[in-house]
Amino acid sequence: MTRIVAAVDFSPLSIEALDYALDLARATGAEVHAVYVLPWPNAGRFEAPGGARTAAEEEGAERRRAVDALRALLTDAADVSTDATIRRSRDPVSALTTYAEAAGADLLVAGACGERCPRLGAVAAELSEAAPCDVLLIPPGFVAPEATPRRVLAAVDGSAASEPLLAFAFGLAGDLGAASVDVAHVLEPMPYAARWMQEALLGAAPEIRDRATTDLCGLVEAARRQAVRPEAVEVAVHVERGKAAPALARLAEALRTDLLIVGPHAERPAFDRLLGSTARNVVRRMPCPVLIARRSVAVGGTPTRPEAVAEAV
Repeated sequence: MTRIVAAVDFSPLSIEALDYALDLARATGAEVHAVYVLPWPNAGRFEAPGGARTAAEEEGAERRRAVDALRALLTDAADVSTDATIRRSRDPVSALTTYAEAAGADLLVAGACGERCPRLGAVAAELSEAAPCDVLLIPPGFVAPEATPRRVLAAVDGSAASEPLLAFAFGLAGDLGAASVDVAHVLEPMPYAARWMQEALLGAAPEIRDRATTDLCGLVEAARRQAVRPEAVEVAVHVERGKAAPALARLAEALRTDLLIVGPHAERPAFDRLLGSTARNVVRRMPCPVLIARRSVAVGGTPTRPEAVAEAV
């Protein structure tokens, strides 16, 4: 991980997202680009009403105030290579994804809701599908800890992306100095209406769980062989039953998980079942940040990265 983009709209949650990005950068040596999307000509956060200044003058004043505010947030990050950037757009998702692609970002960090988009997932859900890099979403109410994540939970569904997802999770956990990685698979209920079919499935539940556990252990061993430092973290496997999002939330809370890692929606239709409507369901329930490994576990090849082109303020 070499470059992290943090989306900032100056809401408390976006500031937590920036703090989290800075902590990740300290652990991995990455640089952080704090990006604010100026919604001109709509009213900006710092715009003062009234006055006889032209639109261009108002925009320039708004941009300068936003730059000063961004740099103030980065004052205590002298130990991290940082950049404060302003983009002007009515579409924050397009502005952020375009910037992340041009800058060659490895990770885009954002709050799950923001000051201008209070509805959970309004921008974050689109970012989780449109970003050219991995996306890390910070859930509402989250307060960034002083240390980097110590316990990582990786959720897999047995698809082709599961093995590279685990290899990525092991590598990231090692880079962050995490103590352990928990690997989870959720056995979801089947929509059978006939009572006898439900009873038959319940009777076979122990065998199904045992088989799933055996398969999951095999998947972990295969992923360890892909990982750069397979011995860096301890690994435990968990097979849960129920709907995926609430089951993962319960497990994460029980384990005191610091970070949940899931695979890319575009490469796995099963991701819909895992997270519901894009990232909204799982982020709403999760007590910890959710990393959607869109780029790092791309099946069938890794997307090419454009040359870094960053417009600093």
